[in-house]
Amino acid sequence: MKEQETAKDKLSDALICIMKEKPFEEISVTDISERAKVSRMAFYRNAQSKEDLLRYRIEKLSQRFIMQNGSLIFCSLPQYYENLFSFFLEKKEFFALLERAGFLYMVKDIIDRYYFEQARSVEEKKDIREYESYYFSGALYNVFLLWERKGMQESPKEMAHLYCRISQSGWDKKQ
Repeated sequence: MKEQETAKDKLSDALICIMKEKPFEEISVTDISERAKVSRMAFYRNAQSKEDLLRYRIEKLSQRFIMQNGSLIFCSLPQYYENLFSFFLEKKEFFALLERAGFLYMVKDIIDRYYFEQARSVEEKKDIREYESYYFSGALYNVFLLWERKGMQESPKEMAHLYCRISQSGWDKKQ
């Protein structure tokens, strides 16, 4: 098991390195396998496609963030979101590669799942928690997407403040 994880890590690392050099659609399984120094057979033992390697990397990054920051439910929201936007900024180059290749939506899938899992863990108001989770995950993803497309110019603290303000007050029609 550990051997497969190591090969999968090597393969995802190789794919990301190659994505810096050429467009995703031009990258072959052979390119990835050679860069990772593993066989094509090892590629297919660890992944069904190049996209699987990207999902694997995103999942691994999200698990690391959750391990470092804990549950959304049991923390200070401004601090949690500042940590999250700091994490996004730290991985700016990776997210830019995903955007260029047309796979940034994979981040939304992870955010949706995380918010939905958080909502399911709360016993009260279960009938609306699913709607709330999708509302807030969509809002977070779209704020992140705009921030990423604008070059992440604002600080993580500014983004956390902005996201929390919008989340609490909704659309300010006066401005």
